[in-house]
Amino acid sequence: MRWLWLLFVLSPQFSAAIDTSKIDTSRLFPGVVRVEAQKQVPETGAGIVISASTYSIQVITAAHVIEYATALNVYFHSDSAIAYKAHVLPGNSDPDKLDLAVLEVLESDQGGRPLPENINQIPLTHEDKLIPSQHIWTVDGEWRIVPNNVTLPSHDGDPQKFEYTKGSTGDGYSGGAVVDDYGQLVGVHIGGAGGGQYAVAVNIGAALDVLKALGHSSTPNLFRAATPRTQALCSISFERDLKRPTRVDGEASACLDQVALALKQQADATLVIVGESSDHEKEMPGNLAAHRAVNAKSYLVTEEGIDAARIRVETGGADDKTAENYLVPAGATFTNDIQGTTPVNEGAVKAVAQP
Repeated sequence: MRWLWLLFVLSPQFSAAIDTSKIDTSRLFPGVVRVEAQKQVPETGAGIVISASTYSIQVITAAHVIEYATALNVYFHSDSAIAYKAHVLPGNSDPDKLDLAVLEVLESDQGGRPLPENINQIPLTHEDKLIPSQHIWTVDGEWRIVPNNVTLPSHDGDPQKFEYTKGSTGDGYSGGAVVDDYGQLVGVHIGGAGGGQYAVAVNIGAALDVLKALGHSSTPNLFRAATPRTQALCSISFERDLKRPTRVDGEASACLDQVALALKQQADATLVIVGESSDHEKEMPGNLAAHRAVNAKSYLVTEEGIDAARIRVETGGADDKTAENYLVPAGATFTNDIQGTTPVNEGAVKAVAQP
């Protein structure tokens, strides 16, 4: 099942809509650092600032990056050319387990150079619930941000870790931030697995629990978001069937099966399906965008047994032949998070049977 799901998630037509506009990189990037470890084979990774003052900055990173290092340098986003000397604090997790370590950059070790200031706090996701197909982003030590999707909310049966599509993550990402569509921290990237087929991260809640157990209980640069947010899941492409441009085909149903799983796992959540049509299709009769959303809902209700009352259908203004799926957790408000959609009058749009 893992490999079937990976094939589904790695297929580009299933990626959720990529929109970095909700991520305030000016706030996020100062809290992400590059870590360089001098050893027999030098290694580069990333890290996340967990506390910052004028005399000390502490950073969480991947333990395997700094293991056996003879010297450590940390680089900050404010001036990525300047190396700051760092040392490892006692109390790190085993690289073969959660693979977390904490570095400290002391002002007294920098030869009179002051430490960077105005390092913003990074918000944590409201809850540590990750959803299969949820859209996430990974940030490396060069402050590159790449899109990915959650594949499994655990790794090898360990709920402290989760798996996600590897995207273009590779060298330099270990220890880096994994965030949701709003720039809220959901995990710490620790490497690839499955022969490079997918990536693994430590769930941020588990990471904080481990830090506390190891004696690093003070993380003032991280704070828990006050309310949950709408999460983009996989999207459906309607590009393939030119004769039936609103049909939910086999590949689309794979996405919807994962959406149904998310709804079953979060019984108090609702779903909004946003149908889209190309600019050319918008000039045609029939409102194809609405039909796409209604047909996707019909599949979830008839094939997956999801209560129709939990699903709302809308249309968007994008020039695209898709239907986007948005999970709305209890306490989140769709219209606060996603703008530019219009409710569909379902009474005027008949669902089409999907052969």
